Order: sequence, then C-alpha cells, then structure tokens
Amino acid sequence: MIIPNFKFFKKIDNSPIRSLLFKGLAIVYFMALLSLLSQFDGLFSSKGILPISSYISYLISILGDDYISKVPTLFYVYSGDVFIKLCLVFGLVCSVILFLGRAPFYMLLSLWVLYLSVVNVGQAFLSFQWDILLIEVGFIAILMAPIKIGQFDFNRTVPKVVIWALRLVLFRVMISSALVKWGSNDLNWQNFTALDYHYWTQPLPHILAFYVEKLPHWIHKGSVIVMLLIEAVVPFLIFFGRKGRLTAAILFTILMECVFWTGNYGFFNILIVVMCISLFDEPDHVKNNDSKLLFFKLSKTIIPCSLIVLGLSLELARFTP
Repeated sequence: MIIPNFKFFKKIDNSPIRSLLFKGLAIVYFMALLSLLSQFDGLFSSKGILPISSYISYLISILGDDYISKVPTLFYVYSGDVFIKLCLVFGLVCSVILFLGRAPFYMLLSLWVLYLSVVNVGQAFLSFQWDILLIEVGFIAILMAPIKIGQFDFNRTVPKVVIWALRLVLFRVMISSALVKWGSNDLNWQNFTALDYHYWTQPLPHILAFYVEKLPHWIHKGSVIVMLLIEAVVPFLIFFGRKGRLTAAILFTILMECVFWTGNYGFFNILIVVMCISLFDEPDHVKNNDSKLLFFKLSKTIIPCSLIVLGLSLELARFTP
C-alpha cells in the first residue's frame, strides 16, 4: 500500500536528478533571455514601447528612499540600452556555463538576480505567470546547488524540504490551473466545450492549432475532461510515494507537450517539464534490481527527450497564419 511520505527534513542524495534539473533550467533561462534580447529594442530600449530607463526614473521619484527594497533591480546602477543588452548577453553565457555543469551555485545565483532585475522593470511585458514562476523555481534551485567553481560536485546531500519546496510549487501550479478554470463559472469549462473555441481564441495561435481545431467535437470534449483530471487529481499523486510521483511526472509532461504543440505560451510548458524532474529520485533498492533499474532509466528519459523535442520545435510554435 502506498502512503504519503512527509519526511521533509531527511537528507537525500539525488545527484543525477539535480544535474538534469540544472541543465533543464539552463535551457529555460537561455530561451527566456534570448527572447528578451531579440525584442529589447522594440519593447524596452529608450525608443521602445515601455523604456526601462524611463520606468527606473519613475520608480525613484515615487518610491523615495525605499525604491531598492520595494522594487529590487540591478538597473538602478545604470539603465542605458547597451548596459542592459550586455547584462542579457551575460545571462546567456551563464546559461551555457550552467548547462555544461560549471559553478552551478554561482551561475544560478547570477541568472536569478538578473532575471529578477529584468522582470521587476519589465512592466506589462513581463507580468505573466511564467515569469514569476521562473523566479520562484530559480531561487529554489540555488538552494540545491553545490558551492564549487568546477564541475558539478554533488557529494553534499540536499535536505528533503528543499526538494519538496519545488514539488509543492509544481503542485500549486497544476491545482491552481484547474481551480481557475472551474471557478471561473464559465459554462464552456463546466460543459467541457472550452476547446471548441480555445484554439482560435488563445493569445498566440499557431499553424498546428488550425488543424487541431478541425478535429471532431467528441475529441475536444474528451480532451477537456482529461486535462481537468490531470490538473485537479493527478497532483495529489505527488504525495503518494515514488510510483505516484513517477506517474504524475509522466502525465504532466504529456499534458505540457500537448499544450505546447497546440499553442504558444513561451517557455512556460518547458519550465513545467523541468519542474517535473524534481519528482524523480534514484533509491538504493532500485539500483540493486536490474529490471526495475531499466524501467526507471527508461522512464527518466521521457523528460529529457521531451525537452529536446520541445526545444527543436520552438520555431514551429511561433504563431503562423
């Protein structure tokens, strides 16, 4: 019988999982910063729609001496266009170094400070769910990282409370997604007909959404039911042992891939997949059983393979008429 396990403060050694988690997070940071860099001139430059330099001046004028504590950002030091672009390039370099496994603590800390700085002055363009979520996940990842300049050194075990912090954030995201839909009192969700309209009313539909929208009504209705079950019921499996977490990770990943292939939500879906890595562990009793070890390793490849598929299809995910 599987029962919930809440030994939060027990230290665990999940070194391969942490390594994979950091690599996935490096990919997400790289995507987020590259996107910002490519759009900087139009959005945030001195001639952009919402110039960061003007917003910095505005914050200082209305917040007085408390401006740093209330809206922390590096760009109080200097908010020139070239400087901000160089900071974004520096973040891209840090992402690559993190992916290569070098100095994870310092790279994660640098990336977190940089992205927090950008989000706090990004105004309407960086006020989305995934921007805040990346800041949350990035901070928890810092607590997992070994403090060493060289390659990953995972001899230091991590308190289970840190791992569970990330798992609970994932639980909150999935549950809240279901509650928002069901609690909206929108009959389209309650009648399971929302996907009849979703594909052509979502913010940035792309070419695949056009074809999926043509599928029969019963597929759309069934998809809504399955999605709500995954978002509202499956998250509770996180608290029911290793098999429960493995099941949840696989189902979450499948859902995120389906959303990714039919819509454009930036790096949000990939970030959720990366968070699912925290649901995996490699216990001692698995290592001693060849058949279970093979199953575990095959299951664990689902997430990295998903990251590769999602990453290679970024251009396809762009909205196309």
